[in-house]
Amino acid sequence: MFSLLTDSSAWAAFLTLAVIEIVLGVDNLVFLAVMVARLPPEQQRLARQIGLLAAMLGRVVGSVELSERFLWDLRRTAQELVVENHAVRLKELSREHGLGLSIE
Repeated sequence: MFSLLTDSSAWAAFLTLAVIEIVLGVDNLVFLAVMVARLPPEQQRLARQIGLLAAMLGRVVGSVELSERFLWDLRRTAQELVVENHAVRLKELSREHGLGLSIE
């Protein structure tokens, strides 16, 4: 166990992993900032908090099974929010203009 502390390849692997995690973390923050900027100002703070919470929980969840269940719930919630906030209105608009719309 203690031999890992003096092994240069272990330190190189650790530093590589740390750099990758930092790059991916910054990537997540940039993506979140771009997506939140598209929302109305009154919704931006809540969306930013939810996005950061989801990113942190994604790191904290320990097992593969828990991660899969969490991601399934997150995807299901996102799907329901899209349908609730956008798809229903889009369907109404299409009917007003004589168009058919099927949402699966």
